[in-house]
Amino acid sequence: YYQNDDLGKSVLSGAMDSLEKTTVTISKFPYEVKTLASDKIVNTIIQQPPELLGLFGTSAPSSELLRRIPRAILHNIHLFGSSSLVEPQFEHFLQNNRLKITESRLVPNIDTITWELIQDYKKLLETKKITSSPFILEGFISATLMVKILRETPEPLSHENILKTIATFKDYNFKGMHLTFNHETHEIAHYLWIRSEKGEWITLNAQDIKMTTS
Repeated sequence: YYQNDDLGKSVLSGAMDSLEKTTVTISKFPYEVKTLASDKIVNTIIQQPPELLGLFGTSAPSSELLRRIPRAILHNIHLFGSSSLVEPQFEHFLQNNRLKITESRLVPNIDTITWELIQDYKKLLETKKITSSPFILEGFISATLMVKILRETPEPLSHENILKTIATFKDYNFKGMHLTFNHETHEIAHYLWIRSEKGEWITLNAQDIKMTTS
């Protein structure tokens, strides 16, 4: 069940790369932004319940789809989705309906990661009396890293000079977070976290294709 735009299609593409290598039968259900799930999609899921249901879009349409599926059916379906679902209202919806989901995350579990960067984040939460959320953590990491890059970039602060600074990062230890510039994708962070429906966290590092659990 994917949002028919760049957000949903990009997640779908990554999922298809893996699922097409399996024997899983795949059905695609696109929906347009700011629209509700069609009766056809809902009825198809009810009449032929899948073993797995991927939610590739934002939380509001995903919640609406799940509301329309009988609980007796829904509780036998394994849900999985991307980081775009990580919103407080969606988390509350899952808890209230006793549903569990496997999600990809762009930021780690702050209770198990010992990076200095995460310790700085925890101190900020305590000082400002803020409740942590994946979005706040992602913003904190991005802003802290950007300040570091700007401080190390010689004047004038042009796009070219900033990119030259970033391009020097090779296994650079930024307060515990290792960064390497990829000249093809222009990415410097290569982490991805998976939180399983059982609450287990898996750390993926695309640089060396290794998996560790925590």
